[in-house]
Amino acid sequence: MVIKLDFIASAMNRKLTDYGFEIPDERSEWRYYMHLAGQYHHLDEPMLITSIDDSSTIELNIENLKLHKKTRSVYLYDRQYGDKLKVLYPEQTILINGILRPTALSVSTSATDGAILQYDTDLVEKQEYRLISELEYFIRGFLHRYEMRSLLDLDDLYAADCAGKLFAFLTPRILDIRNKYIRTSQTHTFHIMAFLASNQGLDEFEPYLTYSQMLFLYRNILYIEQHTGMSHTFDILVDNLLTVRNLPIYDYTLRQRDMDIDAGELQPYPVFVKNQLNLSNGLDSRDLEEYDIADVLIKEVPLARDNDGVYESTLAETELITGRSSISNIPTKILEVSAVDPENVDPIKIIDVLINEWMDQSCTGMYTGILEILNPLNGDTIKLDPGGMFLLYFYAHSAGFHGSKLTEIPKFIAKNVLRKRWIMPSEYLSIVEYDMFDGWDGEIDFFTDTHPINYVEPLTAEEFQIQALEFVSLQRVRHQYIFQAPRATDRTGRRVMYNYNYIDTLCDFRNDLIGDYKDLFTYIALDNENMSDEAWQDLAMEALNAATNYASMNRISLKEIQSAMVRLFKRLSSYTVQFIEEILGGETISTEPLIAILGDTFERGEGSANTSDNISTIENVRVHSTGNVNAPQRAVTIGKVTTDEKRVLKGDVTVKATVRELPEFMFKSVRPASGVASFTVESL
Repeated sequence: MVIKLDFIASAMNRKLTDYGFEIPDERSEWRYYMHLAGQYHHLDEPMLITSIDDSSTIELNIENLKLHKKTRSVYLYDRQYGDKLKVLYPEQTILINGILRPTALSVSTSATDGAILQYDTDLVEKQEYRLISELEYFIRGFLHRYEMRSLLDLDDLYAADCAGKLFAFLTPRILDIRNKYIRTSQTHTFHIMAFLASNQGLDEFEPYLTYSQMLFLYRNILYIEQHTGMSHTFDILVDNLLTVRNLPIYDYTLRQRDMDIDAGELQPYPVFVKNQLNLSNGLDSRDLEEYDIADVLIKEVPLARDNDGVYESTLAETELITGRSSISNIPTKILEVSAVDPENVDPIKIIDVLINEWMDQSCTGMYTGILEILNPLNGDTIKLDPGGMFLLYFYAHSAGFHGSKLTEIPKFIAKNVLRKRWIMPSEYLSIVEYDMFDGWDGEIDFFTDTHPINYVEPLTAEEFQIQALEFVSLQRVRHQYIFQAPRATDRTGRRVMYNYNYIDTLCDFRNDLIGDYKDLFTYIALDNENMSDEAWQDLAMEALNAATNYASMNRISLKEIQSAMVRLFKRLSSYTVQFIEEILGGETISTEPLIAILGDTFERGEGSANTSDNISTIENVRVHSTGNVNAPQRAVTIGKVTTDEKRVLKGDVTVKATVRELPEFMFKSVRPASGVASFTVESL
């Protein structure tokens, strides 16, 4: 946290005046504010450090840290580096912090005394919108009560003493503010989960709950416990645990299907009807899904394991009894929660993009820098560039997971990597079918708008990951856009443009220093003969994390959320029901549609209009035409009307219309007495 304290600025100025220096009138030239901005004062001593990127000696300043990004990241998040530097330069502590987290001069000089200029937003939750403002109010009150400017000139340690007492009071004050908002919408999640932990140990569900779900349980857990088993409680649990997470829940009802006497069916056939209880999709009763008794019993086997060996032998008897029952609509206690995990079924996988972009960018020299992992045999640090790290990852993955130990370094193909350059509209037009109506303008605009504008040459795994995730997001949008076109011609054009953006590249990582894997292991001093399968597996994951920061993408899958919500639902209810959990996930891949919608791209029509009287002037000739085409295209009209000496009006109209649009064409023409033979209609 960075707090503006004017008495610190005055104390720093007083030390300068003791040396005979004059204090500038402009606050932006004061040493205190320059240090907050990460700028050296003319009396400061240059601080030299060893770059972690290339082991060179550099001066610690903002400009150098922009180039040595890994060094900045280490100094920013590993306090021991900064602490050692502050021991060497004790009078430049504010400068060191300012270089790592600078505050603009315009902000610091114009802020009020006691204002909080910076703070770690990760440590303040989004619902705590009053925490910082109330903390600033406390700081200003503290300064008004205890700050004595007259003591600055009498005691050199007064400023340090006052600041030390202020910071000592901040921690209990933050706790007081958070305690103040307990049982409100601004409650910190620590208090929420501490309360839920004392009620059936619900804190174990914290990773799977949204903040709104936490608040729902925080406010209503006592009511739910006192009214468990009631229909109203069941409904609110469905709404707040399943519906808000887009998890549909169904119940099964045993019904009797009408018998077909003409077909020889003299007894109703029992079926289970699956009915959706939430997230209604608008289906009517004719669209209800029917299941045979055997299908539902198979789903229940994991819940009733003892039935596995007997349900087949009793199936015929069960169907007979339920078919002859006098009740044709029997509710059951079977509930099913099923969903589709979009991440698992998406054809564009994050890991595929990460691996292929890693290959392509490291081979072309776009992804550079030095990556580090630990040697599992001796604990030494292995330093490699992204290309060398990929070779190590490929070998370790092949040896650890597949038992294949390579000797030669193969050539790799990076599949479906983005063209990292701007693609002009003329390039798209050169690869799609010609269209006189400029029908590809919308598609070209879409692919242009979804093309990344800036390409970062990553030096760290974090930068590479951020850029790769942007590529994933845009590629998924583009892939989905292909199949939104209902007509085969339009879909084909979009596919051609999509494939033009993503190409396969050949990657050869061999060089004069590393020609095969023996050279690689010699270069990094790795005894590959003494590596076990488990060691190779661990090394492969470490190499992957070092290059792509994959370990930080610890995303909870929809399957895990579904399982947690069902367990929570069961814990908060006393209903004697069976929950069937189904989810489409795993390594499922959604394939492309196999059925194309065929049809012509354009429609054509002809017509004529005549005047029956041989008059010298043609007036108010009205031609009216309507039409409807199925292809969603831009509405364009082109018309030309001519007359000849027989006073016959002729017209040619070419039309491209949108879906369900009924275009109407009307032109009014006047033939002057001078005998003009033809004219063109300017507007339709």
